[in-house]
Amino acid sequence: MKQIIGVLTTLPFDNPFDYTVDRNVCLGQIVEVPFGKGRQVGIIYSLQGSGEVDETKLKAVSKYFDFPPISENMLKFIRWVAQYNMARLGSVLKMVLSVRGVFEPSAMTTLYTLSGKSLAEAKLKNSDARWQVMNLLSKAPYTRQEIASGARVGQSVIKTLIDKEVLKPIYIENKREFLEPVGDFVKVDLT
Repeated sequence: MKQIIGVLTTLPFDNPFDYTVDRNVCLGQIVEVPFGKGRQVGIIYSLQGSGEVDETKLKAVSKYFDFPPISENMLKFIRWVAQYNMARLGSVLKMVLSVRGVFEPSAMTTLYTLSGKSLAEAKLKNSDARWQVMNLLSKAPYTRQEIASGARVGQSVIKTLIDKEVLKPIYIENKREFLEPVGDFVKVDLT
């Protein structure tokens, strides 16, 4: 069941752009859409398309964020602020959705630990620098910078141990804490 909807992006435009969806959506739902050569975050602003673009040329919404939709009161407020300040709807929406980094995937930190492979199995000579790294990592995993600082060795020693699989990487997602968005937050009634 393809449906044409209007998505208002955070770019300085007054009108929503037509996109297709293949699921049930609601007004105010936060989505990501292809726009030009990149992607833009926006909200479903209309459950009907404008009809200005041929349906075969429309692109589909690429991502649906798991956030509560923006309330009808907030949509009214966005329209009012844009009209009052003679600003574009997309510019006002950008201020509403301006939490930095909330829509990007979390960065990853790479820690290294011992793989269980010995220096002899890796066909590496014993050296004080290599043993200092292995002694440090026997206690806990660390980043490359922490290994270099803690074992007092250069990056080349660490790189050799990684390349020879004496050290193995552990990927850990950097947790970002954001408050749960309140989609129907109302402080004052607009008239």
